[in-house]
Amino acid sequence: MVYEGIGHMISMEPNPTLQESLVNGIMQYAHKDWMSILNLANQSIENLMLPDVIKMIDFIIKINTRIADSVGFIYLSYLR
Repeated sequence: MVYEGIGHMISMEPNPTLQESLVNGIMQYAHKDWMSILNLANQSIENLMLPDVIKMIDFIIKINTRIADSVGFIYLSYLR
C-alpha cells in the first residue's frame, strides 16, 4: 500500500518534530473521513451499517495500521 511506503519515508526523517508534522499531514484526509463517519453515526447509528460507510471504516483502519507499523513510535503523537 502506498501509505506504508510513505510511512517508511517519514520514519527516515531525522527530525522528530518534522516526522510528527508529516504523519499529521498524511493522516489529515483519513481523519476528515473519520469525522464524517462520526457525524453520520450521531445522526443515526444505523448509518454505520451502510456498505459505503463500512468500506470507509475498513480503509481508514488499514491506513492507520500501515502508517503505525511503518513509522513506529512517532505515530503516538498523531493519536494524541
